This record gives sequence, C-alpha cells and structure tokens, in this order.
Amino acid sequence: MPTRLLPLSVLLVLALPAAATDVPAAGQPGYRAFRDEAPRNWREVNDEVARAGGWRAYLREAQRENAPAAPKKDAKP
Repeated sequence: MPTRLLPLSVLLVLALPAAATDVPAAGQPGYRAFRDEAPRNWREVNDEVARAGGWRAYLREAQRENAPAAPKKDAKP
C-alpha cells in the first residue's frame, strides 16, 4: 500500500497553487530568521531590564490578561 500513497502525495503537492509555495521558509508571513546578537555588558543589560520593570512587568501583564471582566454596576444579582 505505501507504493500507492507516494504517487497520491506527489499529485497533491503538484496540485497546490503557486501562492502556497511563496511562503517564507518558516511558513509564516513576515518571518525573520534568528540572528545572533553580539555579546553585551551584563550590567547594562540588567539595568535595561530593571528600567523596563523586570520580571514584575511580565507578572502584571499576565495578571491583566487573565483577570476576569469586572461586573457592570447596573447588573443585578
């Protein structure tokens, strides 16, 4: 049976529209490949993270996203 599946899969690939093959290598529009950054001074990087709010900024962001919607004041129980 595997011999029958191979020709079918080849036909399916050939039947794809040309636009489907114009997608970047990662399969996502706007994908940018990884580029290694030059090493930086760790103290400067730590200071930059502290100015951005550090790990607490991520915690606040996550809490806002997961917070239940506040009930309306007009709502009756």
